Amino acid sequence: GGGGGSGGGGGSGGSGGSGGGTGTGRGRGRRRGTGSRTPTGDFGIPFGLDEEAGAVTWMYEQVAASDAVPLVEADAVVRSLTVAMKGSSSMIIPLLRLKASDPYNAIHSINVAVLTMALAEFLGLGSRDVHEFGMAALLHDLGMARIPRELLLKPIELTVEERTVIERHTTEGARIILSSDRRQELAACVAYEHHLRPDGSGYPNRLFRRPTHYASKLVRVCSVYNALRIERAHRAPYPPERALVFIDERAGREFESDIATSFTSMMRRLDSQITEIDRDTRIKTPTASQIIIPDDAIHH
Repeated sequence: GGGGGSGGGGGSGGSGGSGGGTGTGRGRGRRRGTGSRTPTGDFGIPFGLDEEAGAVTWMYEQVAASDAVPLVEADAVVRSLTVAMKGSSSMIIPLLRLKASDPYNAIHSINVAVLTMALAEFLGLGSRDVHEFGMAALLHDLGMARIPRELLLKPIELTVEERTVIERHTTEGARIILSSDRRQELAACVAYEHHLRPDGSGYPNRLFRRPTHYASKLVRVCSVYNALRIERAHRAPYPPERALVFIDERAGREFESDIATSFTSMMRRLDSQITEIDRDTRIKTPTASQIIIPDDAIHH
């Protein structure tokens, strides 16, 4: 499942994300970045994430049909998300709402990438690590493309056998990523490890336990938070504060203690900069004059 130590910021194992892969496909151009976001002076920058959601949906379709991960497209999505987060002089955290017509995996992957990059920056990581952690977060659930759709949408409790099938998405995701580009070690590592707890329990079950990668720990807490915030067939969505309390209460058991604390602190301190939008909605980023940020809100 890809290596990588657990050090603080952890040597990024990937290659910045452009590697081999199918790139564009279905006539897709590499239309990313600032092309659709026109600066508007002191009024912020308008942006929407519909194109990114479409690209990630297409990415999952490609993976479901083959072992080829469109890494060029994935890297472009991460860069575009970075632009949305840096639309003004202050960081914002744009999160997509999940509507009935939206594919869960695509919306979840985008939100986890945004949250992971925000947390990595909050913790003081450099821009290269922030990007590579975002790439790993975007791809962390890629193995879900190989899980039968009826299991993912089942409205009642899964059987032990069904849960075992779903748990295979970690090893399958790591395998698919490495088969596309062996330089994507960090992304494969996170895909493999993001359901592991601090004590090594969770899944997949490993014969030899070792510390999980720092990026995997960040993605885990961001993934759980976003999953709680999204309505599922078997439960209503958690309100933001209830989801944060859920994480606080499980710090040290389900999540690395310092990372869980950093995540909940970030979400509470930057509450005014968290923007929930529909994928087809275009909004403007707040300007620096509209946001009051504590001196220690980014690095601590």
